[in-house]
Amino acid sequence: MDVNTSGAQGVQVGHNNLQYNVYQVGQRLDAASLVDVGPHRAADIIGAMGHDEGVVLLAQAEDDAAVVVLEMLLEADEALAVSLLADIGQDKAGKLIAAVTAGTPGREWLRPLPEVAKAISDRGAELKWTGGLERAQYYRLISSPGPLRRGKKPKKVSQGYRRIYEDGRIYWSEEGGARAVTGAILDHYLSSSECSGQFGIPTGEEIPITAEAGQRWMQRFSSGAVYRHESSVIPVQQRVVDYLDSHGGADRFYPLAERATAATSPPPYGTHGWIQRFQASGNAFSETLYDAGTVYGVGGDIESFYNRLGGTSSWLGYPTSNATRLGSHLTQDFEGGTVFAGIPAARVVAVPAASMNLIKHESVRERLGFPVAAEEPAGNGVGRWQFFENGVVTFRDGKLDVWVRPDQA
Repeated sequence: MDVNTSGAQGVQVGHNNLQYNVYQVGQRLDAASLVDVGPHRAADIIGAMGHDEGVVLLAQAEDDAAVVVLEMLLEADEALAVSLLADIGQDKAGKLIAAVTAGTPGREWLRPLPEVAKAISDRGAELKWTGGLERAQYYRLISSPGPLRRGKKPKKVSQGYRRIYEDGRIYWSEEGGARAVTGAILDHYLSSSECSGQFGIPTGEEIPITAEAGQRWMQRFSSGAVYRHESSVIPVQQRVVDYLDSHGGADRFYPLAERATAATSPPPYGTHGWIQRFQASGNAFSETLYDAGTVYGVGGDIESFYNRLGGTSSWLGYPTSNATRLGSHLTQDFEGGTVFAGIPAARVVAVPAASMNLIKHESVRERLGFPVAAEEPAGNGVGRWQFFENGVVTFRDGKLDVWVRPDQA
């Protein structure tokens, strides 16, 4: 059969080689002509037109027709709907969004889109990023909170948007605003499932570690940070970032390696955790952070002593506090006991937890003083004892006792 198509427009769209032909004789394809074609067919037709043509179609349409077409796009191709809405202008987009969100629960995420598009566009202009991708420039993003652990409160789910440029990507979230991600950090971010992965949405842009660190950078995300040195990147979990921030700022340290699984502590503890080592910029101080749900750092003489014992696999197990100063000494608690550093006669000494529980009362501890030697076998080896400045703690016949010099009693 012959069909006269003089002056007509044909559009080949669809999936699985399915072809649609829309003939508009003597006029340009408009939103009104798509009102009755169905959601998926409308999405295919507009998608085949290209981004700029789709924007023009919605921008020039009467509001009623544009709302119907937008409803269909939200059903069939949400990414396409978001991409077009972001570029049709704030006033028009605001009207359409108000219409499609009114009385439709679950679409509240659309409401900030006009302001978001402006914020992202402004940031792109500041960076002189002019080369956006033709299709699907904007996407709605949902930052996954990760698996919910028993006894833990669920994390807040962050929602945001992203625009793809040739030079990188700009992300927007309520907590972070418009933030650019580029280069090696972007490559790692994308390989880690982007916003739905372990890092969440960017809350900052790449900044240098203090100048003394030399060519090292970091970028914060809602659930962690990524550090960069040249083209190498190292991810850091949010709990560790929080620890670093509380000890001078995460931008004043840099990781020496990725986190690794630490040895399980011995019975009766059986604690599992992670280990990651950091260097402070501008000085030689380094510290190893242990993460078993709470992060604690071990450094200096205590760290050297701890490592000689075997770290988390030793009888000390995992740290349960940070080092604190007690007079001229440093002390740090571990699952299996407390370590004292800065003791003249023996630089670092550990006291088992059972003995610490016995002398935990301040008056007893003051009279006994600091340990001067490690716990060792006593007599025929059946019992044990540990000497302190002013006395001794003994373990005999299953019983611990504190013996203080008479002049300290």
